[in-house]
Amino acid sequence: ETEGVAQCSMCPFGTYNSELASTSIDKCVACEEGKTTMSVGAGSVEMCVLKEHFWDFRDCTTGEAVADSAGGDLTATPMNGAQCSAVGIVLDGNDDYVDIDDWAWGGTTSFEVY
Repeated sequence: ETEGVAQCSMCPFGTYNSELASTSIDKCVACEEGKTTMSVGAGSVEMCVLKEHFWDFRDCTTGEAVADSAGGDLTATPMNGAQCSAVGIVLDGNDDYVDIDDWAWGGTTSFEVY
């Protein structure tokens, strides 16, 4: 903390705070039952998503499937160089992607970051 300047605090997973530059996690609001956030630091209730389509890539093993939070019916696999880390998955924006098996509308789906 710089003298006279307070540090912002990011809300943990499953909570959000729409107040800009908040300095206390005490102001974080929990998502409604059955929902969570995809990352820390969520800034609105709209960032709360259904848990059954949430994968926690923190400390995953690169190249191995990660089960969804609803019990493993839907898996996601980091592919083509996507790296797992303590803070989640790292995509370099080139050709890394995450393969999601048997999505609700059928077939395999993937997502990439550009």
